[in-house]
Amino acid sequence: MIGLGITDVRLCLDFINTEGVERNDPPDRLDSLDSFLEWAAGYGLSDDEDTAILNREAPEKASGEMPGEAVLARARTLREALYRIITAVTKNVQPATEDLSVLNRELAEALTRLRFVWGEDGARWSFEREGKSPEEILWPIAISAADLMGSELLGRVKECNSDTCSWMFIDESRNRSRRWCDMSDCGNRAKARRFYQRRVKGE
Repeated sequence: MIGLGITDVRLCLDFINTEGVERNDPPDRLDSLDSFLEWAAGYGLSDDEDTAILNREAPEKASGEMPGEAVLARARTLREALYRIITAVTKNVQPATEDLSVLNRELAEALTRLRFVWGEDGARWSFEREGKSPEEILWPIAISAADLMGSELLGRVKECNSDTCSWMFIDESRNRSRRWCDMSDCGNRAKARRFYQRRVKGE
């Protein structure tokens, strides 16, 4: 598994956004092991060996490896907890204790494995590994969420203003006026909807 830079705060938001356009509605990029691994591979968080392990149907092994379905369930639980935590924090509301417990549980495991290493590409953060454990895919996501919580970018996190989208994004516009996760998608749909409504009203 490839080490991930600890400052990639956007990773946790992209993970949250795997649920699709609307919460609990398709398409869900964590609807199967294959889709979960496909998303993770895009970030260098999984490889062919992870795929083989996650697709095993065998029960949990004494070595601590988690079967694929258990990892997938754990990923979904973390995703929903992160969504609720970040939504609450951005609204200056205390997150639920249960959600914080989910994040802290994943974070505690990740931090026990986090190491500062030196390699051919220079200094970087990576995870110490014992064998192959598929739940490692969740470690950099938990680190990313913790990193975002302590970052000034947290104040720029927004939820898409579209009526049909709840994706989260970081508003890096100069005057913090960005309203949609993607101007070419949600933004254009919103503008088209307003234009249609004005025409209907004869404005």
